[in-house]
Amino acid sequence: MISVPRENLHITYDFEKHTQPIIDAMSKKAGRPVLVTDGHVVVPVHDLQLVHIQDKFKEAVVYPEEFSLPMLAQQSIR
Repeated sequence: MISVPRENLHITYDFEKHTQPIIDAMSKKAGRPVLVTDGHVVVPVHDLQLVHIQDKFKEAVVYPEEFSLPMLAQQSIR
């Protein structure tokens, strides 16, 4: 999971409402809340994407592994 400054994203619909259950599940599993920097949006990502994301989005905040969930890969969020 990462967070990215809102101004670097083009968000459609109610993305944050739809990702909130994932964030809640990660917080529950970790035993502590996911802290989100003001002005950032949490974006679930697959571990295999992290190297590319960190290379292309220097401002992305990568959360520790404790904030991960075992899930199947889904279609890309674009």
